[in-house]
Parts: sequence; C-alpha cells; structure tokens
Amino acid sequence: MNYAKRIFQLLLLFVIIWVTVQNYEAKANLKIFNKEIVDASVIIVIFFALIVGGLVSAFFSALKEFKNSKEHKSVLKELKLTNKDLEIKTKDLVIAVSDLEKLKVENNSFSNEIKTLKEVMKYPNKAINTDEGKKLIDY
Repeated sequence: MNYAKRIFQLLLLFVIIWVTVQNYEAKANLKIFNKEIVDASVIIVIFFALIVGGLVSAFFSALKEFKNSKEHKSVLKELKLTNKDLEIKTKDLVIAVSDLEKLKVENNSFSNEIKTLKEVMKYPNKAINTDEGKKLIDY
C-alpha cells in the first residue's frame, strides 16, 4: 500500500510539473559524469530526475523492508522458543500443584492422627473406652 501511495504521489507531481512547463520551450545542457547531453527538454530532465529519485527511494525502502522481515523472523523464532519453555514450565507447575494438594491432604490426615494420639496420651483410660481408642489399640 505504501508503494502504491508513493507512486501515485510521484505521478501526480509529474502531471503538475508537465502542465506547468508544457508550453515552456527552454533547453538545458546536461553533463552526467563525462557525457554531455545538449539541448535536452526541461520536462524530460525533470521526468528522469523523478524516475531516478523513485528508483533510489524504492531501493532503500526495499532494503529496509528486507532487514525488518529478517529481524521479524528472528524475533518470531525466539518467541516460539519462549512459548515452548513457558508451556513446559506450566505443565511442571500443574504437576507440582497437584503434588502439593496431595501433600496437604496427607498432612491433614497425619495432623488428625497426631491430635488423636495426644488425646490418648493425656487420658489413656478415657481413650480405651471410646470407639476411637479401641481402633487405636487394634491398630
């Protein structure tokens, strides 16, 4: 889209210049490097200057686009690697959370058993007569 916009702008500029100097009959002597062009029309000189300017601009713009696309590819590759690492770490985290939940359940059951054992140690006669005390003795 950017190239089409620039081409349209150059064509519009060329049309404006063409209309401005269409009746102008001035001639110019051009010297390009060591070659001399005698009696060249001003409109032709302007036209070729526009074309050369457009080509130089297009060259540097394409060079910049190439550099940006190369950089974009490297950033995209790095992003994919980072995404894979994050997925692996997320899976590990989910596994760790599930293991932690299991440990919490085991910890709760062990703490209940410890509380029961402490009660048995405090009141040994009372614990023997209750259902839980009988279960502990059978255990």
